[in-house]
Amino acid sequence: MRLNKTKLLCLLAGLAIIFTAVSCSMDDNGDTVFSGYIARWNFDSNIDDETGNYDLAVTEPVSGTPAYDTVNYKEGTASGLFDEGTTLSSPDISFAGNEFSVAFWAYVDPEYNEETPEFINWADYGFFVYPDLEFGFICYGVNDGNHEDSEIISAHFTEDTWYHFVLTYDGYHLMLYINNERELISGCSADIRDLAGPILFGSGDDDYFLNGCIDDVILYDRTLTAAEVNTLYSSY
Repeated sequence: MRLNKTKLLCLLAGLAIIFTAVSCSMDDNGDTVFSGYIARWNFDSNIDDETGNYDLAVTEPVSGTPAYDTVNYKEGTASGLFDEGTTLSSPDISFAGNEFSVAFWAYVDPEYNEETPEFINWADYGFFVYPDLEFGFICYGVNDGNHEDSEIISAHFTEDTWYHFVLTYDGYHLMLYINNERELISGCSADIRDLAGPILFGSGDDDYFLNGCIDDVILYDRTLTAAEVNTLYSSY
C-alpha cells in the first residue's frame, strides 16, 4: 500500500520534531531545560530560588508572609498563593546578552480580581505578562525604556484554569507560548542589556494585584527552542 504523500510528509515532520526535542533537551549533564536556568522558584512551602541567588521577599504588604496553596498546584507540593494584595520581589536581575526566557504556571481565581492583574513583571516592565480579564486577552512585551514591543492576543483566557506560559526573546523575535502554542512578534528593537531590576510576582508595582496562584517559575538567560518548550510543558 502506497502512503499518501501528504500523510508521509506529516509523518516525517512529526518524527523530526520528536528527534529534535530529544536531541535538544539532553546533554552529558542531563536535561538542559531543568539544569540550564539562572533561577527557579517552585513555591513548595518557601519562596527561595533553587540556585540560592535570587530568593524572593514579600514587599507588599509590609511585614507580610508568603502563602501557599497545597491543594491547587502544578508542580511539587504547593503553589504560591496571591490574595489580591501580595507582591513577591526578587533581588535585581540583569542579562548580559539581549535575550531571556521565563516559564511559569498561572491560575486566576474566579472570585474578584483586578481587571488586569499582573502575573510577572521584570525591571519596571522590562518584560511582562498579564491577562485582561474583561476581554479574555493576554498582554505581553519587552521594554528597554526607549522602545516597547508588546502584543495583545485573543487567547480566550478564562479564570479558574491553569495555564503554562513561556516568554522568550532573542533581541528580534518575542515569543509567547501558551500551553505550548506559540505567538510571535518579529522586528523587535528593545535592548535589555542595560536594564537591571527585580522580578515582581502578583502585581505591577504594588498595584494590579493578582487573586490566584503562580507555580514553578524558571528563568533563563538564553532563548529556549520550541523543542525545549515542548519538553518543559510535557513534563508536567
